[in-house]
Amino acid sequence: MAGEVNTPAHKPGQKIPLNKFGKIIAEKMLQSKREIPCFYLNVVVDVTDLVALREQLNKSGGVKISFNDMIIKALAMGIAKWPIMSGKFEGDSIQLPESVGVGLAISVKGGLVAPIVKGVDKKTLAEVAQYSTALIERTKAGKFLPTDLEGGCMTISNLGAYGIDSFIPIVVPGQCSILGVGRIADSCVAHDGN
Repeated sequence: MAGEVNTPAHKPGQKIPLNKFGKIIAEKMLQSKREIPCFYLNVVVDVTDLVALREQLNKSGGVKISFNDMIIKALAMGIAKWPIMSGKFEGDSIQLPESVGVGLAISVKGGLVAPIVKGVDKKTLAEVAQYSTALIERTKAGKFLPTDLEGGCMTISNLGAYGIDSFIPIVVPGQCSILGVGRIADSCVAHDGN
């Protein structure tokens, strides 16, 4: 209705109780910030070829490939090349995972959850896309299982669709790192003196 003003859901000074899910998320985020030593790296990447490849793959039919699917597969390839990057500190050693599981941060009612795309190192890009599509649908429907949250060595949090250029996500406890992905944007870049 024209001229209608939306009333805010919350008011200043209000105390908003957390549901069980929200409480778990808050506790895990606090645990991460207290227990996981972090350092942050930022890089701007030219993804012109990636965008073209995705368009080509999606025109050829079959499974639709998302940028997240491509990033998940690229992470697995990087971990295969440098497995130490997936390790986590345990007592007096670094434990490397037996297989590569990559979490995908997904916004759900009441919070954020990062279910795991499992065995990425042994999946093709199309298999990663099929797995992640089913995982996202199950998660958004609230039908993910506790086992969907196990076995990850790192997570991707992609806020590019919301116009975010850069951000610092929080590492999921039990994992070694998290990759924050921003938006794809056209920009002028110096190349061969031009």
